[in-house]
Amino acid sequence: ACIGQGGQKIQRICQQLNREKIDIIQYHYHKGLFVSECLKPAEVVGAKILEDGSVIAIVKDGDLKVAIGRRGVNARLAVKLAGCKIDIKEESLALSEGIEFLTIEEMKKEDEILLRQQRQLKEIEKLAQLQREYEENKQNQPVIEEEFDDFDDEFEEEFEEEQVEQEVVAQEEERQPVVEEVKVVVEE
Repeated sequence: ACIGQGGQKIQRICQQLNREKIDIIQYHYHKGLFVSECLKPAEVVGAKILEDGSVIAIVKDGDLKVAIGRRGVNARLAVKLAGCKIDIKEESLALSEGIEFLTIEEMKKEDEILLRQQRQLKEIEKLAQLQREYEENKQNQPVIEEEFDDFDDEFEEEFEEEQVEQEVVAQEEERQPVVEEVKVVVEE
């Protein structure tokens, strides 16, 4: 929607900014997934979010230069967009250092959960607002009461569906086999 058909909207904006280049990235609630969007066109295979809020972005082998960019421009822009420190490592180096990270697919699943939680929070806020309006208006208008009941029922159904989905995800994770790394020592 913000790009326009054939990029028309972006082209108009670029023309008004003296042909300045504009990059458009998709926002994600999951910080690691958002950092991976910020580092495009480099192919990010995963990320690890550290306790201090910084992110280790793991890029495909050979994509480190693309992620950093000429004179570090891409990396600096990514840091500004994400609002955190970003350490970029190639996949082979991260694996050799034993860095445990989430893959893009794992982060997408977490992002979906975060998105649902944000929606639920907004629904709770709407419900609280309706309740405040209802209490302020002691005339008990039937329209407001019906809206409140419908909204409450909708929220309860969505919350129950979310609980079931989280239980299914937890059960799937329990079923996945644990793979242990085996190191072979060769004596000469």
